[in-house]
Amino acid sequence: MRNTFVDLTKYGTCLHNALVYEKEAKDKAASDHAGGYCELLVVAVPNLGNQQYIAFLALPQDCEKRLRPDDYLTVIFDLENSAPETGWRAVIIENISFTPPGFCTLSLTRPWNRETGT
Repeated sequence: MRNTFVDLTKYGTCLHNALVYEKEAKDKAASDHAGGYCELLVVAVPNLGNQQYIAFLALPQDCEKRLRPDDYLTVIFDLENSAPETGWRAVIIENISFTPPGFCTLSLTRPWNRETGT
């Protein structure tokens, strides 16, 4: 259904409500993972050095978040320094033949700084 707005007030109200719903959904998704730990199994990929890995992720049973292929995640191994820019980038991929039951498959990339080479 296409919305037609007679005046700017109705458009602003509709836009405001959409933004509120979106913020509430993001807050709920963040609270689903806040303080929770996930099991992550990491496997090195031959001939890719220490840059690229395959990982298997199991979410807690009470987590309502559903992950689909091409979803992006930030994996933080050091909870003391949990700055998002220090996290590893992960992309959900289709399960492969040796994915453990109950796990989803990730392509995990280590952060890389060209200037320092680390």
